[in-house]
Amino acid sequence: MMAFRLVARPTTIVGGLVAPGVEPGPESSASDLVTFLRERIREREPAGTDIWTVYLPDQRGVSNAVVGVPRSEVEDVPVGDVFITVPAGAFAVFEASMTLPDRTEDAWSQVEEAVADGGVTRAGGPEFECLAADGNVEIFVSVLLR
Repeated sequence: MMAFRLVARPTTIVGGLVAPGVEPGPESSASDLVTFLRERIREREPAGTDIWTVYLPDQRGVSNAVVGVPRSEVEDVPVGDVFITVPAGAFAVFEASMTLPDRTEDAWSQVEEAVADGGVTRAGGPEFECLAADGNVEIFVSVLLR
């Protein structure tokens, strides 16, 4: 059963580490590189911090991911990290329904089902996973409103 909610999000600065050439989805999310980067971010941030994995397509349509945390302003981004600006917009938010044992894979399957049945039209903008310290995951997909 696919369920999602629509939200309007403000512009958000995310600072973190880069995983180049990764497409949004469960395979990239579970990859050794993205998992490693999440562990590095988790080690240096306060306990309970949500870790974001932002998939940002470039002009050629290739996505790169920034694994990090939202920051109030650019000056808050640690030296050596990159930062991206996730533009304000409309997002469909998906959560795991627990039909699959892996929460992230479950939530991405909800995204694919919603896109396939026409319930969601991707806007081609950034998509991101928000992984809470307790293991819950939400996936935000930029959408076109009809």
